[in-house]
Amino acid sequence: MKLSEADSRLFYKLFFPLLDFANQKFKVNELKKLTGAKSLNPAKVKEIANAVWENPSCIDEYVEKNETSLNDEEKQILLSWKKSISGRFVLERHLKKGSVFIGEHNDVYLVKGIISSFEEMFWFQKPPIAMDITILPFKDCLITDGLNLPLNITFGGGIKSILKNVYMDAKKEERIITQL
Repeated sequence: MKLSEADSRLFYKLFFPLLDFANQKFKVNELKKLTGAKSLNPAKVKEIANAVWENPSCIDEYVEKNETSLNDEEKQILLSWKKSISGRFVLERHLKKGSVFIGEHNDVYLVKGIISSFEEMFWFQKPPIAMDITILPFKDCLITDGLNLPLNITFGGGIKSILKNVYMDAKKEERIITQL
């Protein structure tokens, strides 16, 4: 599952200018302008995004500085990103409504892709897949910031079984997190 085309455009309309602001503020790297760029190095973009997630108050500054050019929905989305969760997660399975990610404390999240589903993005690798990601609220669902870095970790049958049980328990107990 992925965002609608309109929502994916809205995400990037909000995300890249925020990153431009953060890079000017924190001077993370040499990228001058992400908004409208033809091609970008994902590792460099991730450096800037990490500066935002590590300093969520810059989102408040950005919204305040752009108060008149953002509508209420856009402000609400941006401010909700202060609840982001970054870290190592395991993509455990794909469902019709999104992909299941398990966090370090066995929290289970249902996450949608932005432009492509995680199943499409990682068609070449069968779950479970360990990843460094940042989960963000977006309207009524969860997404990542799109800078998903798979880790070179493989899982044996025992760990796969444990991960499956974590998901099944969360499903049975209705503990799958769909909003932050």
